[in-house]
Amino acid sequence: MSQKLCGRGSITKIEADVKTFYFVKIEIYILHSVSANCYYIGYTKDLTNRLTLHEEGVFENSFTSNYKDWKLFYRLECESIAQARSIEKHIKQMKSKKYVENLLICEDISIGLLEKYG
Repeated sequence: MSQKLCGRGSITKIEADVKTFYFVKIEIYILHSVSANCYYIGYTKDLTNRLTLHEEGVFENSFTSNYKDWKLFYRLECESIAQARSIEKHIKQMKSKKYVENLLICEDISIGLLEKYG
């Protein structure tokens, strides 16, 4: 198994006999802003690049462009874009800072989300 970093994210290549399969890593991420006292939830194929874009304010007129102190609070690797979208939607629908903070404290919540939306 080999891993390389491409422009669109981390790709794992697995060779099995004649076939080659590529798996793109999808991650849910939560950013925290101390000055805004809030969280931003998203998902991406390339977390490093996405964090840089948020820090540089590339997403003009977006919620994250209003604050400059975003720090990565939480990340969760998903199996697919569909799973990431579902988990992101679930977290946003909770509308609870305490729930978001508990994601970091209680690993069982993350495991449950992966199982529920897997």
